[in-house]
Amino acid sequence: MKLLHWGGLMVGLVLSPLVSAVELVHWNRVPIKTSLAVGQERIVYVDRNVKLALPVALADTLRVQIAGGALYLKAASAFPETRIPLQVVETGEIILLDVTAQDAAAVTANSTAYEPMKVLYGEAGDDLSSFGITAGLASSYASDGLPGSAGAGAVSARASGSSANSAAAPAVPRPTADDAVAGRIGRTDATTRTPVPISLTRYAAQNMYAPLRTVEALPGVSAVPVRAKGPLGSLLPSLDVDARAVAAWKLSDYTVTAVRLINRAPCAVLLDPRLLNGDLYSIAFQHPTLGPAGSAEDTTTAYLVTQGKGLESALLPLPYRPAKGAQ
Repeated sequence: MKLLHWGGLMVGLVLSPLVSAVELVHWNRVPIKTSLAVGQERIVYVDRNVKLALPVALADTLRVQIAGGALYLKAASAFPETRIPLQVVETGEIILLDVTAQDAAAVTANSTAYEPMKVLYGEAGDDLSSFGITAGLASSYASDGLPGSAGAGAVSARASGSSANSAAAPAVPRPTADDAVAGRIGRTDATTRTPVPISLTRYAAQNMYAPLRTVEALPGVSAVPVRAKGPLGSLLPSLDVDARAVAAWKLSDYTVTAVRLINRAPCAVLLDPRLLNGDLYSIAFQHPTLGPAGSAEDTTTAYLVTQGKGLESALLPLPYRPAKGAQ
């Protein structure tokens, strides 16, 4: 009996380090309260590839490391509740954390400040249901406009969790990127959808000009490297405009490149898509005109969408100009 007692004690000693409480929180667009104890690292599992912009006030107070879908937070001193936005790289979705830190002595015994935290998505753990996004949109494009009767029923049933509504709602066919491009969306699933190029252009414009917290999520989108380097001399050869690619995003078979345009002429310029050269699927300007060089309005952004390739492959080669003095 004595041997069994010690054996049980040994098992308890071995297993006890493996038992650790994890605080489960649901992200439903309400900022997540995140408490820290000074000097104690806390892990927040978001299970997403995220990036963040740490407030300047916390630059020397809070250490943040990101690895494998987890945040490692450690406070060097106490600070009041501060909001930190996380942006999901793949979709642009924003997750808000309200982080605060207290001295270890002030943390109560039953506080969760030391426990790891895991972020769940949706009331039932569904990553997309709490945002009203249907499964078919995750692979091709984002929803826009007013949904039809079938789409509205499916979304309301999913959001409310009502089994009666869910059973009564008709099934919505899964749209494809080809449907979006061909303009068949709205006739095949009784729902108005936005084609991929338009969704990409809107997403790029929000990333360039809107605050980070207001950028709408676009499932399936990803940032891609800008390979069109230097001045794009062949893009607008008829205008005295400096054009340079600054950012690019891809969704399905389409790529949108944000090109910064700066007027170098002393007079205002009216931007016309027909003046741009290249194999471009669509063109949009942030502003319709460029002010005279040196004015506050001399700069804007053009959004160039290409299909099946990047902007570097869609541009025309520069014309050959012999060097001065060459025969």
